[in-house]
Amino acid sequence: MHWGNKVMLGFVAFAAMIGYLVFQSFRTRFDLVEPDYYRNELRYQEVIDGSRRAAAIADSVQLSAEGKQVVLQLPAGKPVSGEIWFYCAQDARLDKKFPLNPDSEGRQVFSGIPAGIRFTAKLRWQQEEETYVVEKTLYLAP
Repeated sequence: MHWGNKVMLGFVAFAAMIGYLVFQSFRTRFDLVEPDYYRNELRYQEVIDGSRRAAAIADSVQLSAEGKQVVLQLPAGKPVSGEIWFYCAQDARLDKKFPLNPDSEGRQVFSGIPAGIRFTAKLRWQQEEETYVVEKTLYLAP
């Protein structure tokens, strides 16, 4: 084979590789953590204060996987309102949000969370006019 043909073949192979990479880049999904992240960033001081309050009661907040369900244990006896967000970094379509409605012992069970995927549980609740924020990593075994 003549050297000019080898150079041309090299250029064609390079162009094909670049074309393939461009094609793959258009197929890649990029999910934002939150669609309105700018507004939430402006309120981040609330998250810092809530995390500081939650650190004081960290022993009484537990999140565990039991089979195909997730069990949340909050401090008992006081009325609670808020939500828990199971955030999946790989795919936003797997995210789940649930309102908090614990029983009298502070326990709530969540189901419908896909197994075999690592989630970050972002828990935010209000109790006696104070806001608490906790983030925990969770993995449900398949």
